[in-house]
Amino acid sequence: MDEGLKNREQQARKLPAGELGGRLQGLSLGRQIWALALWPFLEQVLGFLTSATDMVIAGRMAEGMDVAPLLEALAVAAFIGWLIFIVQGAIATGATALIARSTGAQDAAFANKVVGQTATLSCLVGILLGGVLGVTAETVAGVLFGLKGAALEAAVEYLVVIAWAAPFSALVSSLNAALRGAGDTHFPFSVMLVVNVVNVIASLLFIFGPEPIGGMGVNGLALGTVIGWAVGAIVALIRLLKPREEKLGELTLTLPALKVDLETAWRILRIGLPTALEISVIWIIQVMIARYISSLPTEGALGSHMMAIRLESMSFLPGFAIGIAASTLAGQYLGAGNAARAREAIIYCWRAALVVMSVLGLSLILFAEWWVGLIAPESPELVKQAVPLTMIGGFMQPLMATTIVLRTAMRGAGDTKRVMVWSFSNQIFWRVIVMWTLISHYKIGLFWIWIVLSVDLASQAISFAYLFFRGKWQTAKV
Repeated sequence: MDEGLKNREQQARKLPAGELGGRLQGLSLGRQIWALALWPFLEQVLGFLTSATDMVIAGRMAEGMDVAPLLEALAVAAFIGWLIFIVQGAIATGATALIARSTGAQDAAFANKVVGQTATLSCLVGILLGGVLGVTAETVAGVLFGLKGAALEAAVEYLVVIAWAAPFSALVSSLNAALRGAGDTHFPFSVMLVVNVVNVIASLLFIFGPEPIGGMGVNGLALGTVIGWAVGAIVALIRLLKPREEKLGELTLTLPALKVDLETAWRILRIGLPTALEISVIWIIQVMIARYISSLPTEGALGSHMMAIRLESMSFLPGFAIGIAASTLAGQYLGAGNAARAREAIIYCWRAALVVMSVLGLSLILFAEWWVGLIAPESPELVKQAVPLTMIGGFMQPLMATTIVLRTAMRGAGDTKRVMVWSFSNQIFWRVIVMWTLISHYKIGLFWIWIVLSVDLASQAISFAYLFFRGKWQTAKV
């Protein structure tokens, strides 16, 4: 008998029907959620601190309104980075859903097969994305986002260098997603710890270090990011290429599994592409909004907008972590044939996110000026613009908690098409029809743009709550 099959049969005999094996075996629901959410939360904190550090560094590379072009360049880079992660996310979403189902169904061999296809697809996509970005950097920053002068120059410098990070970030993101699907959230945290620490140290050295290493300006900020992702990719590959016993929760990347298997690759993409399409439309809408904001007569409007988004994202950190736990548990319990437990796990995660994100939102409301001042202490005009936006973001957090957890959980169950359709419906109505009607007829400013975004978020929260309680995600085919 095949040794892997023998291991799976032995594990199956030890498990009660509908219960999870592998790393989550024997844990209560609360402990399962804690085990899955803790490390992604710390990982989200690392990512936030690193991106915030980039903005803080940029905010200290000049004074007064001279810092505005640098912040606007980083704002454009953030949007481009978001687009790259959207495309990469198609692979990551599919890998998480398939590996979670395989783990719940005691099929470690197929889970390892998915890991190999995930690595191959992510590398190919990363190389393609990096090449396109390197060639079109000036067109993207100038034509698409409308940057000019110093802001355009800084953005192009940054994007040309950061394009080299795409293959490495794609590989890290997809392999980490695969590990999370198997219930291993600790090692992805370790990988991202390496990525972010190397990124910050290298960036500081390239910008503020002694010559000839230092003094690289925006190029140094981007180069630090490239090196961080490259080192992280090496660490992830070393972990997964190490031979392991074929058992639940212990993924291994083998060379034969890297050979393209069209059937498995298509299963990954069939699950992930609706999510990528959904978020791509969101990205296009956000770019249109950013393009309009950059054309406002108020100097530094786009920089203020991005500062508020960056601070608001602080509240997203626990929400995304808890959403990862909900996604993994939904997939694994459905794979184990226990839909009732999957539903219970998602509700537990939803309540936890509501509490934590509401508390963080309250801190944004009460201490908005202090938070904004941390990023641009020498730019009072930018602070003045960003404070009310940050406060609106604080009020939005309960809605964001609902949207993040329920949407992520249903994606983890494989119900990505239904999530995509409902997300499209809300976004197109509020962010396209309503938003652009107000912009065309009333020339609304930043404050009212954020109000419309809040209404859209409320509509999304109601929609995903309806979808969740309707329950069709429980029968999604993967």
